[in-house]
Amino acid sequence: MTPVPDDADGALMVLAGRGDGSAFRTLVEKYQGPLTNFLHHLVADPAEAEELAQDVFLRVHRAAPRYRPDARFTTWLYRIATNLALNALRARRRRPTVSLDNPGPGEPGPNRHSATAPREAPPDSFTWRFIQDLKFRPKGVYTCATAARS
Repeated sequence: MTPVPDDADGALMVLAGRGDGSAFRTLVEKYQGPLTNFLHHLVADPAEAEELAQDVFLRVHRAAPRYRPDARFTTWLYRIATNLALNALRARRRRPTVSLDNPGPGEPGPNRHSATAPREAPPDSFTWRFIQDLKFRPKGVYTCATAARS
């Protein structure tokens, strides 16, 4: 395959593949901000976008010795980023989370139930029944020593 003409970043990546750490550092410094912004738009979470950007550069570094400049470096870089973001979004759908700070309607959260209000336990849930049997202690910490004194 022939290299893409005028792709200075592709040339830097070839150098990085040969072990030139400064070439790789130059690519990271150039693309870290734009790539993080791109990922933030995809995943809508700045912390996750930063983690994904680090993952992208880790994968780029690992693949550097095998890099072939068949297409522009940015095309390759952003394809890796897109794939990782899509994987993160798929994983997020498989593992829905509940915010304890802002629970949705019908979801338990802080101060959602009073100590004496009846709660629905999932059927056959030993753990849930055990938690409901505990005495409500509004102050202090329930410890083994407290249990021994009771």
